Amino acid sequence: MQNKNDNLIIEMKDISKFFPGTRALDHVSLKLRKGEIHALVGENGAGKSTLMNILTGQLTKDGGEVFIEGEPLRLSSPQDALKKNIVLVPQELNLIPEASVTENIFLGNEVMEKKLINWTKTRQEAERLLALLDVHVDVSQPVKVLSAAYQQLVSIARALAYDPKV
Repeated sequence: MQNKNDNLIIEMKDISKFFPGTRALDHVSLKLRKGEIHALVGENGAGKSTLMNILTGQLTKDGGEVFIEGEPLRLSSPQDALKKNIVLVPQELNLIPEASVTENIFLGNEVMEKKLINWTKTRQEAERLLALLDVHVDVSQPVKVLSAAYQQLVSIARALAYDPKV
């Protein structure tokens, strides 16, 4: 019989976070296993974003422990989280309206060859990632011409470009 912890990707134990005058998180725990889908639901101010911002290195925790695949997770920046394949798709769009769909998907994560961006491969990879989401748009067009729903899918494709574990 398989141990339930065998597929454990992320474990957050007793996470606490304090802001001046506010206890945002008070000993919160969360376990994420491979193949599971979770939703964090709660009122504004319940700590959902704070917990995710700790997981993605945007905030530091004041207490508790975070593990990735059983190993302690130490993050000092969002870039550290990306290197560990932990990606957050924000609720609010954070795209560059004038930039192309391709540029928005790969901003800071371009397909490089000999220290230069290979735009042909980058566009092909953008098309591949969008196809995974059943989205077929011209990846050279500015993202501002897309509907809000399609812009959200571009944000999801950006996350997929990092080959996320979480």
